Amino acid sequence: LYAKGALANIDNSLLEAANNLGCSGVKCFFKVVIPLITPTLLAAGLLVFMRSFADFGTPMLIGEGYRTFPVVLYSEFINEVKGNDGFAAAIAIIAIIITTIVFLVQKYISNKHAFELNALHPMEEKEPKKVRKIFVHSYSYLVVAIGVLPQVYVTYTSFKKTSGKIFIPGYSLSSYETAFSKLGKSIQNTLVIPMLALVVIIIIAVLIAYLVVRRRNTLTNTVDILSMIPYIVPGTVLGIA
Repeated sequence: LYAKGALANIDNSLLEAANNLGCSGVKCFFKVVIPLITPTLLAAGLLVFMRSFADFGTPMLIGEGYRTFPVVLYSEFINEVKGNDGFAAAIAIIAIIITTIVFLVQKYISNKHAFELNALHPMEEKEPKKVRKIFVHSYSYLVVAIGVLPQVYVTYTSFKKTSGKIFIPGYSLSSYETAFSKLGKSIQNTLVIPMLALVVIIIIAVLIAYLVVRRRNTLTNTVDILSMIPYIVPGTVLGIA
């Protein structure tokens, strides 16, 4: 999604100029296109890194306790017998240091390769050749299928009949009836809290963004970095704190 938006903002005249200078095809892609969208790719990469780094549910549930920073931190904090709060705090600090370093490196490289793009002539669509077209479509469908597969499986199992924790033959809506009967308050909380957070974040983000863009100096750069701290700090650390 990020890459698509960045590519849409590239002026086709830049690619035409590169072609006229003998830079075309794959060479043009790596020499012209990639440098232009590097800041966007880095921002998207930071989002993916932070989401993966702070993910607790996937390694804990699917990985059955696969040891990552959030899992170890959570285990050490809630374990009343063998837990070590000091060790958990040390892990939290290490996690914050790692994410902060990644964020600062991303910000430095993005600022170094920042470009002002104005697509007066957007990139032209080109129909790939037969073999390349088959490869591109196959690759795209495969990636989408892999991404959708977990949702398809969960949707399928949600309609299966169950007896306790065991699936039995047949399908029904009993799981949904149980969910709506037991999760009424939970659903409300899940919707209300994000909506309130969204309103607060929009107000704060607009004010900070306006200040940073209109008044560029050391103070505003510091404010810009500090405003990202809640984002770069893993959620497990915030929850325990």
